[in-house]
Amino acid sequence: TCSVCGKTKTDAIPKKEAATQEPPKKGDVVADDKASVTVEVTDVAKKEVEYKEPTDKKAKTVSIPATVKVDGVTYKVTKIDDNAFKGCSSLTSVTLPSKATKIGANAFNGCKKLKTIKITSTKLTSKTVAKNAFKGLTKATTIKVPKKKLSAYKKLFKQKGLSSKVKVKGY
Repeated sequence: TCSVCGKTKTDAIPKKEAATQEPPKKGDVVADDKASVTVEVTDVAKKEVEYKEPTDKKAKTVSIPATVKVDGVTYKVTKIDDNAFKGCSSLTSVTLPSKATKIGANAFNGCKKLKTIKITSTKLTSKTVAKNAFKGLTKATTIKVPKKKLSAYKKLFKQKGLSSKVKVKGY
């Protein structure tokens, strides 16, 4: 409104562009929107990520989500990275998501207090589980697996460094 003549003119003000972030690229290590996990983008097209490590190294229980949101985009968590829990000395329980198809080398090595690993995935194979994935676990640990995969997983995990003292049970 003009302060001299009183005329009113309406003008469109151009919308300010929000600072948009580039979507994560393959190999980018990012935190999810809740900043509860650190993941690495492994496949942008399929929207797949690998679980790197818990953000809280002193966490007692970790439940890896089946999916994470990064910048509002949902990604499937399909791999547990090499050394993911190495040095998580207070960890007592880990749950792996149903979409997990790969477990990296030494993923649980050094988890001396780990009592339970619950694996909900039925898609693990000798090609997708690293050689030393279960190395370093003690008889204090019990691995719970889907009942229909019990015998297959028992054999698989032993090939992948699991001590014969570690119990593998079906649920």
